[in-house]
Amino acid sequence: MSAQPETFPTPAALPRRRDEPESGPGLRAPELVDLVTCPDLSEVEARMLALAGPTDRAGRMAREHLATGGKRLRARLALAAATALGAPRDAAIWKVSVRPSDGPVIAAAVADALACRVLYDWG
Repeated sequence: MSAQPETFPTPAALPRRRDEPESGPGLRAPELVDLVTCPDLSEVEARMLALAGPTDRAGRMAREHLATGGKRLRARLALAAATALGAPRDAAIWKVSVRPSDGPVIAAAVADALACRVLYDWG
């Protein structure tokens, strides 16, 4: 038996934005998102601080990350991807890179505050 070639969806098979008609010439170009001065980033930072407990380990890590100029690139990329796909910002996929020993602490803090799913990726 010969192996079947891998197939990928055509642009017509990809999800459409909510405001795009079902029929038409194809997918619209997504809105451009400035990844340097992303206006939604202040909302992300405010949410991180709101979720950070005053004395718990996850809260201390979040405050230290924001205070020391920690990278916001992953947050910007998640917001840009959600916008490009027409998804609401609160449905964006977020990735947090921490030491494996800190993963359960962060996941528990986020799960206590938000309705979300957690996936550990040790790779």
